[in-house]
Amino acid sequence: MAPNPFAPGLLQRRRKLAYRTFPFIHGISPVSGRIAGGTSVTITGLNFRLGATVLFDDSAATNVVVVDSETITCDTPAEDAAIVDVKVTVGSEIAIGKKLFTFFDAVIIKVTPAFGNIVGGTAVVIEGYGFISGSTITFDGVAATGVLFVDSQHLHCTTPARTGVGFVDVVVTSP
Repeated sequence: MAPNPFAPGLLQRRRKLAYRTFPFIHGISPVSGRIAGGTSVTITGLNFRLGATVLFDDSAATNVVVVDSETITCDTPAEDAAIVDVKVTVGSEIAIGKKLFTFFDAVIIKVTPAFGNIVGGTAVVIEGYGFISGSTITFDGVAATGVLFVDSQHLHCTTPARTGVGFVDVVVTSP
């Protein structure tokens, strides 16, 4: 205890106050990626430091780089299709961004042309999103040939032969 200079005769007590900085997540870009993982993301926020780790739900991100106290880059892990929390851990402190990232599988929006010959050989363009190089395409479980990855929204292929007429299920599978 020390004399109080503002009130003679009274004693003042000094206490130390420890200031701590907690990490905080502002956002993430992009906000979605493939279930196969590997999407490069940038997390923005506050109080990031070297040694920070990143989780998408309970799966660890890879290639985590703390760019500065407000930016982290990393690659997403493989995850089931879902909307997940993103967690940044700095020391013993955790920042959680609730429902911040969506994992999705490839989605087909349109197949052109919508009809083909049963002997196969029809050139087809598949439009959608989430396509990656090395994807395979099947028509009712039979593999298409000449699959060409154009970009994440377009695949080209040639239809296989078929034993009968009718609608078929078209499936894009990622490697």
